[in-house]
Amino acid sequence: MARVKTELEKSENSNKNSRETLHRIVSSAKGPFGIITLVAVLIAGVLLYTNFAGKNLDLPKQNASPAVTLKPKIKVITVNGKQIPLSETFIGTGPDCDSPHYHAKNEVSVKALDGSIIQDPGGCGFGRVKETPVTEVQ
Repeated sequence: MARVKTELEKSENSNKNSRETLHRIVSSAKGPFGIITLVAVLIAGVLLYTNFAGKNLDLPKQNASPAVTLKPKIKVITVNGKQIPLSETFIGTGPDCDSPHYHAKNEVSVKALDGSIIQDPGGCGFGRVKETPVTEVQ
């Protein structure tokens, strides 16, 4: 059995053809020792396989790539190239305008998505609701 195990290890380390190795082992097995040799080949093969499988289990596992977290979509209006979240505005109708329009929630200014502060222009504010398209962005 030691001889068979040694032959199998040699072939594994030297990347020899497994058919060649098996032929060398079987050709030297004659008579009643042939059966013992074949059993030894099976046992050595199982031992090498389980040892090989055990080595694979000890390898450090790669971390799964972190899931891409998607930002929630928010509704915005675009005024002078700046995206203003609807959460920064309210819809109102003043005496100087004939239809509902957007104004700053605090009636002073809004914070655009790029971080800039935009003053509420008064009058029809940031535009009439019916004329100002609302888009969703992430």
